[in-house]
Parts: sequence; structure tokens; C-alpha cells
Amino acid sequence: MNQANRDHLRRMLQESAEHFGIRAQLIKTLEELGECSAAVARVVHDDSSRTLKANLVSEMADVHNMLDQIEFLMGLQNEVEVERYGKMRRTLERIRTKEQS
Repeated sequence: MNQANRDHLRRMLQESAEHFGIRAQLIKTLEELGECSAAVARVVHDDSSRTLKANLVSEMADVHNMLDQIEFLMGLQNEVEVERYGKMRRTLERIRTKEQS
């Protein structure tokens, strides 16, 4: 996806978030997380199915869209990014520590 499309996606997500508001988007996020969880479970049992993988991609996109809207509405973009960085740094430290043992 090019930068113009990324910018357009960001604007669309913000418009949707502002239209529906935080409560509705939090509730919708719960729904989308459940659907994504179910899609993950189906792929765990059959990771060769193109149909199941396509459904997983669709559900992951829904979850990303909802989480982006919540980050926007609650002003959490920076905090989430910092937390993600810290969590991945700690994970890699644990991996590297085990590899050296």
C-alpha cells in the first residue's frame, strides 16, 4: 500500500471513529476480537486451507481497524507504540538469553 492510501485509510478510520464514538467502537471491538479468535482457532486446526487463511486475514483487518480507532479516540497511539516496543524488546531478550544457555 502506498503512502497516499495509508493516509486515506487513517482519515477513514478517524471519520468512522468520530461518527460511532468510543462506547460503540469498544463494543464492536469485542465482537471483532471474538471473530478473529475463532478464525485463528480454525487455522490452528487446518493451516493449509486458503479459505480459512483468507478469513483470518479479513478478521485480522477488522481487529486492526477497530484497535486503530480506539487508539485514535482515546489518544493512545504513542503509549501503545511504546508498550509494543518494550514488549518485543523483552521477548527478544528472553529468546537470546535462552539461546546462550
